[in-house]
Amino acid sequence: MLGRFLPGPVRNCLRLFLARTVGAFGGYWEERLRLDSRELDMSESPDERFYATLYLEEIYANLPSRSGLRILDAGCQAGRITVPLARAGHTVTAVEMSPYWLDKCRTHCQQAGVRVNLICDELPAALSRFAPGEFDVAICTEVLYSNRDCTGILKGIRAVLRDEGRLIASHRTPYYYVVTLAKYRRFGEAKDALTRHEGIVMGSYFNWFSEDELNRIYAETGFVIEKITGIGTLSGYGVDGLAEVVRPSDLTDDERQEFLRLEQLCAVPFRQAARYLLVSAKTSPAVRGES
Repeated sequence: MLGRFLPGPVRNCLRLFLARTVGAFGGYWEERLRLDSRELDMSESPDERFYATLYLEEIYANLPSRSGLRILDAGCQAGRITVPLARAGHTVTAVEMSPYWLDKCRTHCQQAGVRVNLICDELPAALSRFAPGEFDVAICTEVLYSNRDCTGILKGIRAVLRDEGRLIASHRTPYYYVVTLAKYRRFGEAKDALTRHEGIVMGSYFNWFSEDELNRIYAETGFVIEKITGIGTLSGYGVDGLAEVVRPSDLTDDERQEFLRLEQLCAVPFRQAARYLLVSAKTSPAVRGES
């Protein structure tokens, strides 16, 4: 009852404190995940901006052209990837199922002075509305790992990409869940994560894949993987087990720039220990997925 009269940030801190001290570690993580998904603007968070820089440098390196591409941002949240791509001169269509986050994305687009085609819908439904071959490139970051029909989404994306089109998408690593579950002393669940690739973790559904599994899934859905890199091999924030190493927002501006280069150097040799695996794939010439 008292929480109703407290400011939002104070109320959230109180919830987390009670979840961690009274509700045990699992309750803390569930509450933290709920608050982060509802309240964290990824375009404004210093930590998420750091990871956006890692994503964008890899994305730019793998785009077939510097400008003029028809790009689908499949799951844009508040636009941390959408806005820079539009600013670079690409024609961007962004899909987001949450009206709240789509409004945030619209605000960020207006502030940046860019035009983006914004669509509020569930991703499978949105994909079914696009024409075959409508896009040159699809970006899908930090979306597939919480979707129960990951392969269905990939097939839907393949259907709307032109032949020799490109998909750049991220997936959780098994290591991320093992180290994070270990942080919260969920050792039995951490061991289970080594032998599974999906399941309920701390009350929510997630999936995670090894490189061999990703190669199989992408081949089955009409893609050929060309490159896999890690995003965040030495750092994390929030509930991440990797936050125990480095949290980007704790660094000074100079340290953050230096650390960014270190993350990039580690992105290939230590990618299996990253927060995400970033896949760069081309469409298979003889296969077009079905949404």
